[in-house]
Amino acid sequence: LEENWCLLMKCALGSEDSCEYPHLQRIGVKIASNLKGSPLAARMIGGTLSNTRSERDWNSISGTDIHNDIVSTLLSSYYHLPQHLQYCFAYCSIFPKNWKFDHKKLVRMWIAQGFVQTESGSLEDLGMKYFKWSLEDLGTKYFEQLLARSFFHTLRQGNRMHYVMHDLIHDLAQMVSHSGCARVEGNMSKTIPSTVRHISVSSNFLPHLKKQCDLRRLRTLIVYKDSSMTSSTIPVDFLSEVKNVRTLDLTGCLISELPEAIGHLIHLRYIALPGTIKVLPESVSVLLHLQTLDIPKKCQLDALPEGMHQLVSLRHLGVHLKYISMIRGIGSLVKLQGSI
Repeated sequence: LEENWCLLMKCALGSEDSCEYPHLQRIGVKIASNLKGSPLAARMIGGTLSNTRSERDWNSISGTDIHNDIVSTLLSSYYHLPQHLQYCFAYCSIFPKNWKFDHKKLVRMWIAQGFVQTESGSLEDLGMKYFKWSLEDLGTKYFEQLLARSFFHTLRQGNRMHYVMHDLIHDLAQMVSHSGCARVEGNMSKTIPSTVRHISVSSNFLPHLKKQCDLRRLRTLIVYKDSSMTSSTIPVDFLSEVKNVRTLDLTGCLISELPEAIGHLIHLRYIALPGTIKVLPESVSVLLHLQTLDIPKKCQLDALPEGMHQLVSLRHLGVHLKYISMIRGIGSLVKLQGSI
C-alpha cells in the first residue's frame, strides 16, 4: 500500500512535496488502498490528478467504485479525460498491440481527423489560453497530456525514442472505441460494425474489405504489410470508393505506382506511401486539402508531379531533399512546416 501511495503521489504532485498537502495525503491513502497493488493503476490515477489540487476532485476519484478488475480503474482515468483527449486516445486502438508510435506522425493523423482544435475549452485544459499555438504544437501538448497520465510510456532503442501502449491500455482503447474503430489482422470473418469510421487492415485483407464494410463511410484507412506477402496491389476502383477518407496509410502495400484515382479523394488530409513507390500521378496535385505527404526517403522516384505547387494546404512533406528542387513554385507552399 505504501509503495502504491508513494507512486500515486509522485505522479500526481510531480516535484511538489506531498507534505504541503496533508488533506490530499489522506485522500491519496484511500485511493491507493483501492488500487489493489497495481503500479499501472497508480500511475494512471496519479496522472489524472496531476492537474488539480482540489480536494473535491480528489474525493471524486476516491469515491469512484474501483473494483478488483484493473480495467475499471483504467476506465475511471479515461472518463476523467477531457473529451478531445478521449477522441485522440480512442483513435490509437486501430494500431496493433506493441506498436511503436512516432508521436509526430500520430499528431498529424489527429489533425487530419479534426481532433486537434484551437477552441478555448481545450486550450484552457492545457493552460494555453493566452498564447497562439499551431495545430502541431497543440497536438503535441495533447500527446504529452496522455503520456503524463500513463496512456503511453517511453521506449528508447539506441538513439531513437518510441512510445508504446501497455497491453491493458490498448485493451482499454479498444473497449472505448469499438463502435468507431476496428482493426483486422488476417481474420476475414471478423464482423465490422456499420458505425466504424477508422480501420486498419493487413494487406492481404484489403481486397476483401469492400464485402465487410461500407467504404464510403471510412475516414481512416491504414494498411499494414502482411509478413507472408512479397507483393500487393490496390484493387481496381478501390480508391474511388473510399472517397471520404481523410487519413490514408498505404505503407503495407508493396506498390511501385500510386493509382491515378488518388485524385478522387478530395477530402484527403494525410497520406503515407510505401518505400517501394516510384511514380506519383499528376492527380496528386488536385488534393487541395492535403496536409501531409509522407514519402520514405529511400524511395527512388522518377519525378514529382508538376502541379505540386498547387497543394496550398500542405504542411509536411516527407521526401528526400534531392526531390525538393523538382517542385515548381515551392515558394508558394507558404504553410509548409518542414520535412518529416
